[in-house]
Amino acid sequence: MSQLLRNTILGTLLLAGTGFGTTAELSPTAKRVSQLNCYDALASEIGTWTDSVKWKRYGNNSAGYRVYRSPTQTIGTWVEIVADKTSVKKLNLLKPDAVTQLEIAPDCGFSGNTYDRQLDDDLMSLGVTDELLASKLSGNKNGTIVMAWSPHMPWSLEMFDYVSSVAKKKSLEVVVALDPQADPDFAKELAKTKGLEDADIFRPVESLELIFRGMTTHYPSVLLFNNGGFSKLLPGREIEPALVKFAEVQTERLNAEMPSYTTKKTQHKWLYMTLLGLMILAALATLAHKKFKGNA
Repeated sequence: MSQLLRNTILGTLLLAGTGFGTTAELSPTAKRVSQLNCYDALASEIGTWTDSVKWKRYGNNSAGYRVYRSPTQTIGTWVEIVADKTSVKKLNLLKPDAVTQLEIAPDCGFSGNTYDRQLDDDLMSLGVTDELLASKLSGNKNGTIVMAWSPHMPWSLEMFDYVSSVAKKKSLEVVVALDPQADPDFAKELAKTKGLEDADIFRPVESLELIFRGMTTHYPSVLLFNNGGFSKLLPGREIEPALVKFAEVQTERLNAEMPSYTTKKTQHKWLYMTLLGLMILAALATLAHKKFKGNA
């Protein structure tokens, strides 16, 4: 079993959207979170971890508290809120190799520590990690299609053909991840019957990003990454025309949105563009001021 998936199930990661400063209408979940006691007091701390949040409910933890999570601008790094019906109890920053836990006092003060997580480097090197995912996602300007499969779900094998065909038509990079609970020998034996022997398709999910986005809950499943953002999850078998439509619709949606989720390369691009825009505005303002003084 995946180290990250096992830790999630055991609760070591269950320690228990909207952007900051926007006037956009909140989703029901985001509205619920924003109304929790102490949330406003924690907003500045959350702002040091991420530029924007898109809260999603993740059920209850083993202690019965509600768990909400949001991705950040870094692949594999998520913000987590643990709360009862009225108040935030914990604020956590979850990373593949570390967890920051903040305990929230009744007066909304907080304190905590960061704990390193011990991972087996040899095992991680065999899987689809967040580091690997980030490098793949930034490598193709047309986008990347991520597929998770399991030899214990027969439809998975059919999806290989459909994903490959769609990737060629849309010039998409392909990342394949194996069910971390699957028998790897059985996976190779079954895949061989379809002529699938590429070692990369047998890398198990070792990505916090993919786990939190639901890719280990159903096989096969597909995610699309484009323009700095992830699509919605497409779980289950889809024939090629439906998969093509999914790619088109999700690409259009992602292209229409300001990226709220980026790789470091994309972050640097947007920062550069923002700074360049400010420099141009400053230059225009200076010229206008000189012209005004000259006419005065």
